[in-house]
Formats: sequence, C-alpha cells, structure tokens
Amino acid sequence: MLLLLAACLHTPPHDPVAGRWHVHTERRERLTHDGTWCSWEAENLSYEGRPVWAVEPPDVVDGEHNDDWCTVGGEAARTIDVVAQDGPFLSTRVRTWSCCPPAETLACVTWDLRTAAPARLTDFDEKRAEGRWTRLQRLVAANPTLADYVFAPDAFLVDAGHVRFCGVRGGEAREIRVK
Repeated sequence: MLLLLAACLHTPPHDPVAGRWHVHTERRERLTHDGTWCSWEAENLSYEGRPVWAVEPPDVVDGEHNDDWCTVGGEAARTIDVVAQDGPFLSTRVRTWSCCPPAETLACVTWDLRTAAPARLTDFDEKRAEGRWTRLQRLVAANPTLADYVFAPDAFLVDAGHVRFCGVRGGEAREIRVK
C-alpha cells in the first residue's frame, strides 16, 4: 500500500511569484555592398525587466557597435517556447539554428526566476530528485528507442508537480514524465 502511495506522490505546487516574465525578439538584417545577405534573430527571456536569458545582437560586441558582423552571410535564430510554470520555476524549450553550415540544437531549460539562472532538479524538489533520476535511467535502459538520446539530470521541464526529463538528439527531443 505504501509503495502505491509513493508512486502517486508528486511535488507540491510552489508558491507563486509576484512578477511577470516576458519573451521579446531582437532582430538584425543587413545587405552588404557586395550583395551578401545576413539576418540574425533571437528571443530573449526577462523577468520583471531583468534579463534571465539574453544574448547581445551581433552588431553589438561588449557594448560597442560592430559594423563588421555580417562578413559571411547567412541566417541564425534562437526561439524560446515557454512550456509551463510552477511558482518561480519557468520551463522552456530553446531552439537555435543557423544556415551556413546548417545546424540546429534544442535544449530544455527550467529557469529559477528568483536567481535568473537555470534551475537544478534539486532546486525544484530536493527530496525526489535522486529517485526521479534513477527511475529515468531504468526507463531509458529498458527502451532501446531512447539509446541515441542524451539525458541530463538538470534538463527537465516542470509538469503539474511532476517532471519531464528531456533527452536530446540533434534538433530533436524526447520527453519522459517521471513522478
């Protein structure tokens, strides 16, 4: 009976935060004198006006204007999809890509809005973190279709008191919910 009850337990909801988060886009485009086209776009995440995850545009380097940012041409972008929030923990999927050479990455990141840093699984729920990671490893070992995915203990998304670990293979992800 206790074993069944333990399987149903989840992390209790965290206290809500007072502030609001915001995703905004920075974009730069340029056609050089020799006809080379460049574009750059990145979504940035902020909380109460304070950057949580932001990147400097390519035409700004260390706060200085950079006229030479478009030397090879091509396109690059980063998007942030907000998935869920539990109190101060905001889960996102972040995708980056570029055309030249073609490359795409995907990462699952849960942010602690109080610190403006990626959260660790132990930050979200210290009591259940180790057990969840152990259960995930057993699930992955038992499922050969997950062998090519890379899972990390802190690559997770919050899910109504549960956790979805995010395994990544190139620009593709598999999410596994672990109680």
